[in-house]
Amino acid sequence: IDGTDPHSLNQLVDGKYICLYGGEDMQWIKNFTSLWRNVAKAANIQLVMVYVGKRNPKNGIQPIINTIREENLSHTLPDLFQIWFFWTRVESMWESKQRMLKAHGIKGREGFKEEEKDLVLQEVVAMLGYGGEGDGWGLVSKASDMMVRAKGNLFSRGLAEFNEWEVNIPTKGFLTALNDHLLMRLPPHHCTRFMLPETAGIIPNEVECTECRRTMEKYYLYQCCLE
Repeated sequence: IDGTDPHSLNQLVDGKYICLYGGEDMQWIKNFTSLWRNVAKAANIQLVMVYVGKRNPKNGIQPIINTIREENLSHTLPDLFQIWFFWTRVESMWESKQRMLKAHGIKGREGFKEEEKDLVLQEVVAMLGYGGEGDGWGLVSKASDMMVRAKGNLFSRGLAEFNEWEVNIPTKGFLTALNDHLLMRLPPHHCTRFMLPETAGIIPNEVECTECRRTMEKYYLYQCCLE
C-alpha cells in the first residue's frame, strides 16, 4: 500500500487497523465487509478496509471495483494498474527474500528451505497464494502488530462468531483474540496452492504450506484463462 498513493492512504490508515482483502465473489465481499463493520463497531476499533483484487488482474475485476465504490463497501486500489503494481511489489518482496536466503544457504547450509522461520516471508507466501486464486481472503493488522489472515469463508465465520471471542480481547488484545479463534476453526483438511511469480527465475527446494507447515508437493502448471 505504501507508495501506491502515499499521501491519501498513509493518512487514511495512520493508527488504525487495516484489512486488506481480495477475491472475485461479490456476494462474499458484501458479507465480509458487513461483518467487519459490525465487529469494528462492537469492538470499538477504527478499521480501514482496502480491496486489492488478485494477482494478474483481468477486466473482470473492474466491475467488482465499481460495485464496491458505488455501494461504499470499502476502499479500493484506484484501478487495474495499481492492483497489478501492488501485487508486483509483493512478488518483488518474495524474490528479494529468496535471493537473501539462497545467498545465506550457499555460505554454509545445505538445502535451505523456503521459510527458514522468516515470518515476513511466510506472510508474503500466504498473500501470493491467496492472490493467485479467485476465492475470498483477508488480512488484518495494525502498525507493527501481528498479522491475522485467513481464507474467505473461515474469516467470515470467525467474524460472525465475534460474541464467542470478544471476552478475550481485554487480556489478549483484539488481533490475538481473533487469531486464536480462527486457529480453533481451521478445517482438518485443506488445499493450498502457491504459484511462483512469473519473472522470479528462482525455484526453491521446498515450500512450506502456510496453513499446516508441511512441505508442499511440487507440480508444473499450464494455464489458459480467457475472460
